[in-house]
Amino acid sequence: MDWLLFHPGSNYVREKAQGKDAHRARVQIENLIHAQPIDASVEFWAAAGRLGIGRNITAYLTPKVCAEGQSE
Repeated sequence: MDWLLFHPGSNYVREKAQGKDAHRARVQIENLIHAQPIDASVEFWAAAGRLGIGRNITAYLTPKVCAEGQSE
């Protein structure tokens, strides 16, 4: 869900001219979140996911190491 759609001044669906400013605002918000320690950022997005808020799926993966030291 894009929270910017709730405010008439940033609803880029109703007002196409708001698109660039809405995008910039979203990027700034995400940059603020990601400026925090990684554990806090991950917990924020995990909490949003548990609440059903968001429109992205992010996976954090760790490669599995096999016996010879090679990643699978």
